[in-house]
Amino acid sequence: MRTHKRVEMRHTDSVSSHSETKSSTIMKFFIVQTIAVTVFLLTNRMVPANGGQSLADLLRSLIQDEGSAQLMQTAIVESIDGRAQSFSLNIVGCDTVSSTVRSKLSNYLEGVFPGRGITISCAAGVLSGGVTYTRWGHNACPSVSGTKMLYTGRMSGVFYNRKGGGANFLCLPNNPEYHTLNTNRPTYYSLISGTEYESPIAGSHDHNVPCAVCHATTRAAKVMIPAKTSCPPNWTREYYGYLESEGNWNDRQRTEYVCVDKAQVSLYGSHANINGAVIYHVRATCTGIQCPPYNANDVLTCTVCTN
Repeated sequence: MRTHKRVEMRHTDSVSSHSETKSSTIMKFFIVQTIAVTVFLLTNRMVPANGGQSLADLLRSLIQDEGSAQLMQTAIVESIDGRAQSFSLNIVGCDTVSSTVRSKLSNYLEGVFPGRGITISCAAGVLSGGVTYTRWGHNACPSVSGTKMLYTGRMSGVFYNRKGGGANFLCLPNNPEYHTLNTNRPTYYSLISGTEYESPIAGSHDHNVPCAVCHATTRAAKVMIPAKTSCPPNWTREYYGYLESEGNWNDRQRTEYVCVDKAQVSLYGSHANINGAVIYHVRATCTGIQCPPYNANDVLTCTVCTN
């Protein structure tokens, strides 16, 4: 009898605990759904007095990125106090969009709340984390909305006829920082050199190659597409140019393929033929690659896209 009673009590406690967990889950779901519905209703009510598109539609058209537009939309809705005579919107990530976008947004909200004295301030931050890429052959980042420069430098790699070292190119900053606490030089080491253009279509032969590391603040993905100058639908083209790498003669070092900007520039005063790492245009063979549409006599293009 005692054993049966203990089992029964445990069963009762389990049912009670399960019931509480279920109630808690239902309550959390209800709260989340209520917030979502409130944001949706407020957003769709935010239409200028003279009619027109909703806030959500406006943000999508201005920012060209669905995820970022939704984040900013939610931030705006949560910042608005409908009872105030005037108010300020402090939007995290607003600093990543252009002043033109902010001006259009301000004018739109003035149309929704005429005479309310709305001001928009931008808290530092990003809307979706962003992605980084290197613009080879240029010392500045493209003039693309939401793209900022992290640093500029010089394209560097392994000397063209040396074995070993890294197989990728690096964008070495123009202002290196050394660890001054350790002044001992290692007995064995790897060497890295500057990179020169070889027989370029644009730019100057034997000049050294600059580079810029860029941050696309409102995008979440990037891709370098060889043999294309355009990007997929709804993607942003950061820049395009020519596919290049080290030559593939017997004494050469293997490297990665990089996309060198079509408007390539040179590092000032770097026209001497001292080699180091070198890059050449890439052509497709007709061995295992269909010709046409490929042409063995034409150099390959490339484009860098973000989304």
